[in-house]
This record gives sequence, C-alpha cells and structure tokens, in this order.
Amino acid sequence: MYNQAMKRSAFTLVELLVVISIIGLLSTVAVVATNSSRNKARYARTIADMEQIAKAVELQYSTTAGVYPADQSPGTFPPELAPYMAAWPKPACANWYYDWQNWSSGNVIEISAAIPGVGYPFYYCIYAAPGYACSGLYEITSYASKAITCSEM
Repeated sequence: MYNQAMKRSAFTLVELLVVISIIGLLSTVAVVATNSSRNKARYARTIADMEQIAKAVELQYSTTAGVYPADQSPGTFPPELAPYMAAWPKPACANWYYDWQNWSSGNVIEISAAIPGVGYPFYYCIYAAPGYACSGLYEITSYASKAITCSEM
C-alpha cells in the first residue's frame, strides 16, 4: 500500500512532456503576437510622425503668405519649421529618416519616411497640383505594407 501511494504522488514522464509542449506552443503564439503588435505600432508611429510634420508645414505655410519651406537634402530638417517643431521626430526604425520634398516645379509637396539604400516606402502628400501624384491636402499614400519589420537595422 505504501508503494502504491508513492507511485501516485509523482508525475509520469509523459505528463511532463505534454505540459512542456503546451507551454512551448503557448510561448510561440505569444512571441508571434508581440512581434505583430510591434510592427503595427511602428506603422502607426510613422504615419503619426508624418502627420505631425504635415501640421507644422501647414502652420508655416499659413503664416508665410502661402510659401512652403524649401526642399532640403534627405533627412535634413527645414529651418523654416523651427517655430513649430524642435526637430524631426525620431523614426520608428533606427536607420530610417524623414525627408521633406518640395519639388522645384511646385506640383507635388510631400513628406517621406526613407530607408537608406531601399528608398521611400511611405509618403505623406501635403499638396499636389491637379493631375499629379495625389489629389488634395493631407492624402496619405503608402507604398509599403503595414508591417514595418525594421529588418534593415
């Protein structure tokens, strides 16, 4: 009788393996969900940053008699925006940068999130003349998926 009580008080190897495999499966699902949430947050932050820059540009435009800031080199903060923003927001991915583009033709004015060596996957169009890239103020056009993985870091 003593031996039967001892055998029943311990877990079998099969029971332990089942519990360990269930814990492994649950942790895998949790990691995948966390990565998906991070990617969605990076996308939302990138769009929110570009909207913030767009609002600063529109404030600057309304106080300078309808003149948009001059185009700067990629990743360079236009000094005309200094009264409305301290600097560019920090991009969601480490080596990304924001770019202000005011084409010399004046037909398209946009803010971009850029990746060195890859290009500009996100565009926030501020203004486009009729027949050009976007049809009006504050139209977001995105050429990248909503999953920003920062794999280029």
